[in-house]
Amino acid sequence: MAITQTITAFTNIPSIADPVNFAAEGEDFLGTQLPARVTEMNTWATQANALATAMTTAATGFPLSIGYTFSTTTTDADPGAGYLRLNNATQNAATVIRADLLDVNGADRTAALDAADDSTSTVKGFFRLQGANDGTDFLDFSITSTASPSGYRNITVVCVNSSAANPFANGDQVVLLFSRTGDKGDTGAAGTNGAAGVMIQGLTSKSANYTVVAGDANKVITATSTGWTLAQTAAATLGANFSFMFRNEGTGPITINPNAAETVDGLSTILAWPGESFLMICDGANWQTQGRVRKGLVPLEQINVTNVASITFASSAASWRDDPELDGIEVFINSLACVAGSGDFRMQCGGAYSDVTWSVRQINSTSVSTPSLGTSCFAPAAQAITGRFMMKDSAGSSVLVGEYSNEAAALYLFTGLPNPDGIRITGTGGNVTANIQVMGHRR
Repeated sequence: MAITQTITAFTNIPSIADPVNFAAEGEDFLGTQLPARVTEMNTWATQANALATAMTTAATGFPLSIGYTFSTTTTDADPGAGYLRLNNATQNAATVIRADLLDVNGADRTAALDAADDSTSTVKGFFRLQGANDGTDFLDFSITSTASPSGYRNITVVCVNSSAANPFANGDQVVLLFSRTGDKGDTGAAGTNGAAGVMIQGLTSKSANYTVVAGDANKVITATSTGWTLAQTAAATLGANFSFMFRNEGTGPITINPNAAETVDGLSTILAWPGESFLMICDGANWQTQGRVRKGLVPLEQINVTNVASITFASSAASWRDDPELDGIEVFINSLACVAGSGDFRMQCGGAYSDVTWSVRQINSTSVSTPSLGTSCFAPAAQAITGRFMMKDSAGSSVLVGEYSNEAAALYLFTGLPNPDGIRITGTGGNVTANIQVMGHRR
């Protein structure tokens, strides 16, 4: 918005000194010139009021304003009294405002310009360079810092908005509006340091009974054989935060046995089955594991045999029933076949534990056998190689064992078995070939 209306000067004003032309001049003055001037003044007043409204709106939020004459010169020098220039001919790409210490009216504005970077925040504040006669022409800058050469100030800025790339012409009247950013807040309290990580400091392999000592701190202890015990020196001796990694690369379980009455994961001993790997951490009194499967399936035994008379599970010294964390097993039969004979299979489930009495039947059959402990056998009919089987305990509750199928590349799963002392599969008419994975349920 700008004031474009001009007021035309009066001419031939009537005067009594010229009585001859008084009547004609008076008629021209009152009838023509005066009404025209009234119209011009009304237009001028309307434009002035609109400009005042625009400038008030534009200045909202800017507590400080300084009037200047804009110069298109970009040289780093004093722009001259009442002048302001930028350091780039493309105005909205400018990074420095060069403002004289005197404004357009000759007033000293040094204190105001020097206050532009007083904030302790990274962005000190904001300048709006706006047309004095048209508030729609503007450049908005964020303020970074101020330099103080003699007679003017170089203010480092970043243009964040503009009405055009070059909204101002040389000699335009402009207003520099300033809004200060608040000071940076106080630094908050430092957070708590995180726990120190564990740095591996060596590898050691063991194949027989061994007791962990202070020198094993942060080492990886690897079991390369089966059926031995890894003991620990007293927790109070090793101290809180003592730790080591353990990995079982053998084919059977390793017993982890803390000193005296000390515990690991709340138990007097635990079994580490083949393939398990975890961190052992001492708290100065007992032990905890990290990274160990607490609930779910863990590998117990892998059986891969060819042309054998029978397959016996849990043949290792530490049987499944000896693991206090197991509450059952699952048997994955990847392949199972008779080498010769009728193709029937016998399943035996029993042991030396008098609290288990099992009977077994084929789901599709009504016959049920109740063999004695340790010698219990189930011999399904010839077609049973594609049947499903049920195991029933002495209390009468049934547990679905699973199913066997002779389809190629099938995966066979026996679930819900208890922890017997042994399970045996025998071919009734000849030897068997099988690939079987036994998994344990941790509760």
